[in-house]
Amino acid sequence: MSKKILTLLLAAVMIFTGCEKDASDSSENNLPTDGSASVKRDYNFDNVYKKQEDALYVIQYEPIHGSKCDMILGMDIIDGYDAAWLPETPQTENFYIMNEKDQKQYATAKFYTAPPDLEKFYGTSDKEKILEEMKSSYFTVADVHDGLLKNAVQDFGYRLITDWTGKFGDYDYYLIEFQDDETDKHAIRFMVGNSRLDDTYWSFEFKADLPMDNQKLIDDHRTMLFSLYNWSN
Repeated sequence: MSKKILTLLLAAVMIFTGCEKDASDSSENNLPTDGSASVKRDYNFDNVYKKQEDALYVIQYEPIHGSKCDMILGMDIIDGYDAAWLPETPQTENFYIMNEKDQKQYATAKFYTAPPDLEKFYGTSDKEKILEEMKSSYFTVADVHDGLLKNAVQDFGYRLITDWTGKFGDYDYYLIEFQDDETDKHAIRFMVGNSRLDDTYWSFEFKADLPMDNQKLIDDHRTMLFSLYNWSN
């Protein structure tokens, strides 16, 4: 078990009950059942947040060592799943969630941050040049949302299930879900970040690709995603 994964017994979990929302705010109460898409703007993530008191443990999503980001996110990992980290890539810590029953990794996550020394990384002290360079690799939550929505729905014609944007604490987030009938895949795409194009930039992305005919898998991954919270507070 990684040092980034904290195993929790029920008694220890109760430490975090101050973050818990009422059970009436569960995801089932926020998604339509008539086949229409759930589109919500300025929708606070607190409305769907729900701590899983019977979770096996919490995974801590941390930025890569040396970054200027001090944000740490926590997510409850429920019974039947395991989570750990993948090899890191430049400026990125990578993670996975695995279904223990079929040993498949349906979901991945990444914590992306800016280089701590922009002048050294880009080889210039010109702030305008640095900003232009950053714009090729670092994007605001709103820009990623708009590009993904256009790509998935307009360009590829996937069926939109969920399209939420709003606040995750002090930060911007989006949640998009869509289905591809040709591949029978249900996709979950989530991002939260500070959207600052400077050395403090950070973003967290969660992606899951699930079989459309397995509602339990879909619900389980929503449950874990909706348990995401700011561990740093």
